[in-house]
Amino acid sequence: MTGGGLSDLGRIDSPRSTTPSEDGPHAILTLDPVFDALAHPERRFFLYALHAGPERTLEELAQQLTDWREERQDGDAGRNAEQTYLSLYHTHVPKLEACDVVELDDDTGVVTHGSNADKALAALAGAVQGIEQFENDAIRSPGEKMPET
Repeated sequence: MTGGGLSDLGRIDSPRSTTPSEDGPHAILTLDPVFDALAHPERRFFLYALHAGPERTLEELAQQLTDWREERQDGDAGRNAEQTYLSLYHTHVPKLEACDVVELDDDTGVVTHGSNADKALAALAGAVQGIEQFENDAIRSPGEKMPET
């Protein structure tokens, strides 16, 4: 995958979200599936990989995650694509399907976006932007004034 990294997710066009004052607390509760989907790092990387091409096979996605893990030299770097595939198939994809974030065609192995995919990707992009802003704020000198947004 090419691109500038997770910050590429900030380019996702998402519909305007509702605020609690517009729809009450129930609007916030509709985000529960999104936060469930993003709770595990493997699912966040999976969604990022799927974002690159919204129709990819689970095998392709497992290989992509394995390649990234090797590049980052994470603690699970010894895990091969088959192990990643099994973890995705038995644990992470069913969770994402239950949250309507992805759909897996068991006959073809193709994974596509579900009805909550845009919300999950937008939340992931927002989290990345928030972290980048936090890091930028943390390196400012104590007397430096924050830019107005």
